Amino acid sequence: MMTEAGALLEVRGLTVTVAGKRVCEALDFAVRPGERWAVLGGNGVGKTTLLHTLAGLRAPAAGTVHLAGAPLQRLSRRARAQHLGLLAQDHEDAFPARVLETALIGRHPHLGRWGWESTADLAAARAALAEAGLAGFETRSVASLSGGERRRLGLATLLAQAPAVLLLDEPTNHLDIAHQIGLLGRLAARLQAEGRAWVMVSHDPTLAARFCDRALLLFGAGEALAGACAEVLTAARASRLYGHPLARLDGPAGPVFTPR
Repeated sequence: MMTEAGALLEVRGLTVTVAGKRVCEALDFAVRPGERWAVLGGNGVGKTTLLHTLAGLRAPAAGTVHLAGAPLQRLSRRARAQHLGLLAQDHEDAFPARVLETALIGRHPHLGRWGWESTADLAAARAALAEAGLAGFETRSVASLSGGERRRLGLATLLAQAPAVLLLDEPTNHLDIAHQIGLLGRLAARLQAEGRAWVMVSHDPTLAARFCDRALLLFGAGEALAGACAEVLTAARASRLYGHPLARLDGPAGPVFTPR
């Protein structure tokens, strides 16, 4: 099966199941340089399961995932991590660590087998921390961070990793409004300029409409719809998606979805 030329991530005929339920069935879509995808759906529909399938953490029931034109399952873990990064929904720190040490984990896929972090790696980690609003936190214990600060550290680690495709599972969890808008805005501009992309799971259609240009809607029972955000994310579909009537209003920064 031929893959789309230039696609960073591509799925063909993808069927994903969990606990006897179909998340998606025979799904086709491609993530191209500069695109920002939103994955939207109600609780329990399988958004995280789909994201983990795209990351290669679980096998699909059918279909294929290609990364930079190569079948994902044929790539080594190191090769995957050089091109694909995952921000998980929750973080658990098994061992005590400092903030800079944690951000440096993002550089490990780019080191040789016996390599050690270079001055350039340290600079990349510090720059990522600054971009996430954590400059000056380098020597802080991760255990001392608030939930929002820990979330920003996860994003900084991913920025230090610098993959072509970022898989973001609820990246705005625990973040206040200023950090939600600021971080997503800076990240969107950076990925656009560098020809990279994200696939972002979210429960917030307003944030999705503001920061994403493509959307994948998961309705349940395997039904999904992918396309341009402005076309597929209507008030009627959002209402069906969340099982509650929503109105779509025109806001100064794009559409706003509000409960009726």
